[in-house]
Amino acid sequence: MAATRLGVYNGALTLCGERMLASLTETGESRRLLDQVWDEQGVRACLEHGQWIFAMRTQQIEYDPSTEPPFGYTRAFNKPTDWVATSALTSDEFFRVPVLRYSDEIGYWFADIDTIYVRFVSDDEDYGGNLALWRPSFTEYVKAYFASKIVMKLTGDKSRWAAILGNDLT
Repeated sequence: MAATRLGVYNGALTLCGERMLASLTETGESRRLLDQVWDEQGVRACLEHGQWIFAMRTQQIEYDPSTEPPFGYTRAFNKPTDWVATSALTSDEFFRVPVLRYSDEIGYWFADIDTIYVRFVSDDEDYGGNLALWRPSFTEYVKAYFASKIVMKLTGDKSRWAAILGNDLT
């Protein structure tokens, strides 16, 4: 069964020991807090934590001639706007020859070749941003992440917060 935003919210609330929402039209503190986590890139944060196959994408990227690296490498490559985390960066389309000499910086990869092939975790609506593609394990992870962000505000219960995080604070 495909994940839904309501399902994620209700799973997080269940972990917090709180009442579930009947729909996404409900108002109240729990809904407001969950919306805040969602709006503050909560799903993207979860995507950053693993090499999720359903969110993996590959692209051939040519260097950007209008961007000059500050020093060292001769070519700059713009990271895609949906890039979350790099899985592989190679010089061939079969991902057999890894590029070993490159720099990974905010918004760019720098290297000395003209074309790179990149496999990366994507938050695009056709990849990691598509809830219908989420695997059950990722959905459970997102629920727990959301719960960890709201449980103290909702309940003030440190033991429940520790249980969600898998920590023993006693």
